[in-house]
Amino acid sequence: RFCTMKHSLVSTGLICMLAWPAAASDEHKETNPRAEVFGGYSLARYIGENAHGFAGSVQFNLSKWLAIGVESRRHVEKDHGATSATKTSYMAGPRVSRRGGKIVPFLYALGGIERTKKEVNGAGVSIWGGRRETAVAIGGGIDIEISRKWALALEGDRLLVRYGSTHGAFRFAAGLVFYLGEK
Repeated sequence: RFCTMKHSLVSTGLICMLAWPAAASDEHKETNPRAEVFGGYSLARYIGENAHGFAGSVQFNLSKWLAIGVESRRHVEKDHGATSATKTSYMAGPRVSRRGGKIVPFLYALGGIERTKKEVNGAGVSIWGGRRETAVAIGGGIDIEISRKWALALEGDRLLVRYGSTHGAFRFAAGLVFYLGEK
């Protein structure tokens, strides 16, 4: 389990590091927005099960390379039987990026909560229960600018959640970023 997490973090770091020189060498007027809004598809891999959903975030750029952001993701995991789980995370934290070209690599660390709601349906009866736990996510990705106001974002992270013991998921997201204002 630790090796898998280590490989995921190393892979994300390598992708960002390889994109870093490409971001610096690209010749175009750089975009330095005041804020960014992201929305897109998200996939989470929880203990052998895929959960599909969406991700949304807002970040405020404090400088050319440092931002603070908030995000929420929701994933639905359906069993082949009559059970389903909806996992919603609410997190915030810093993001470090390398602006200077059309490709903007970034790394982030987030902390917050994950809320899980489980539902069991059968024999005309529906039973559900839920809980909230502490969560941390570390990851990175790239924004690929497609215009002065829009970018395509690809990101991945490792989510760790404390449910008595620590459990985790690999999360991947792809979507669009809209740039607001300019610094």
